[in-house]
Amino acid sequence: MNRRNFFTMVGSAGVAAGLNSIVKADTLPAVTANNAGVSDEEIASLPGDVDKNIFKPLYKEILNIPAINNHMHCNDEESTINWYLNKLPGKTNVMTSGVLDDLKKLLKISGKITDSNKNAILKKYEKYCKDNSQTKYWDDLSKITNTSNIIFMTQPELPENKTLLSKRYKMCMHVDQYIFPLDNSNLAPRNPESKYRASANTDMLNREIKAMGINNLPKKFDKYLEFVEAAFLKQQSIPNIVGGKWSLSYFRTFDFCPGKRSDAKKVYDSADTTPAAYKVLQDYMAYFMLKLFVKHKFPLQIHSGLGAGKSLVLSDSQPAKLDYLLSMDEVKNAKVCFLHGGYPFCNQLGPMVKSRSNIYIDFSWMTLLLSPDTLAGYLKEWMEVCPPWNLLFGIDATGLAQFRGNWCGRKAIAIALSRMLQEHQLTESEAHGFAHGIMRNNALNFYETTWG
Repeated sequence: MNRRNFFTMVGSAGVAAGLNSIVKADTLPAVTANNAGVSDEEIASLPGDVDKNIFKPLYKEILNIPAINNHMHCNDEESTINWYLNKLPGKTNVMTSGVLDDLKKLLKISGKITDSNKNAILKKYEKYCKDNSQTKYWDDLSKITNTSNIIFMTQPELPENKTLLSKRYKMCMHVDQYIFPLDNSNLAPRNPESKYRASANTDMLNREIKAMGINNLPKKFDKYLEFVEAAFLKQQSIPNIVGGKWSLSYFRTFDFCPGKRSDAKKVYDSADTTPAAYKVLQDYMAYFMLKLFVKHKFPLQIHSGLGAGKSLVLSDSQPAKLDYLLSMDEVKNAKVCFLHGGYPFCNQLGPMVKSRSNIYIDFSWMTLLLSPDTLAGYLKEWMEVCPPWNLLFGIDATGLAQFRGNWCGRKAIAIALSRMLQEHQLTESEAHGFAHGIMRNNALNFYETTWG
């Protein structure tokens, strides 16, 4: 596709809006760049079709962009080193690429990491985690990876998570619990993990009840809706909470078909948890929640595609199944981000984003699952189909995964943009603008009303 066709398809108005948003976002404060260089090893490992002379300056520019990591987890840092050290020697395994060199920076050690010294390094890493606060841990990881901000997915009301909340570390709060207010013991009986997740949902809702100063959920549906909005606003008011998150594809299909409020009220008031009846209530509550996100100008992240563990049915979590709900008149302006690129249903998201500027794509987890070259293929497809200022950089997982995901994501963006430059789809300045957008500025636009 030539450059003229690319911009014609995206739309001239969309191009102007996107470039204006990039310029606007770039005026916001950023951390100091690291002046990172490009190693000979990185150049030597490039796919054969990538022009090294185009790639090298572009990659250097991308390495020096202070990133916003749109998706991460915390509180499990010490376990991650075992995963990586067991895959030594790292340079022969793409999953450890980008990790071991940064680990040496973190622990301030030199020399190679081998099978003979990995146990000593493991002990040093565990000691480092015990001797430093969680905030210091993430500060060090962020400095090494040139990351200005991390958005964690967690429950902000828990004491262990409150310590991370700051202008640098922000959180998206879980809101699934409002959609499943009845007895969830039979919500997902597929396997023990499903039951655990259903129980966790109930626990979250019980904490909300306690936080609101009441003993039980309201018995009547109208009062429950009032409770949900009040609890939602209470959580939203916590400083540096920048959005909400749905993980509901672990429980049920994305096939939401909201019906009448009176039908949902009948199910709630009777506490009917038979599958067909409970779905009526869930469908309405998802619609009600989206209206709250629109009303209070709050962004929503949605887990899509593959899942961790056994409780998710892959076909249930296809992004296109949410298209009907997101197209409904009262929620069509909801600002939503599909996490993980909907992998492996990535090609569904490009057309959805093209038709709705309020839908964004985050490619976290893909930065851990895929090689930079494979990820670059998906990024290039998205940038050809939909506006590139709707793409967000993210990593997912926790701990040392920050190193691997940072390396993979930045390199993949450089490979994708290099190929587009070689095909004359972009100018050099446009490629640099898109890189800054994906790594940083698009996130600032997505969280514009909540960033602070």
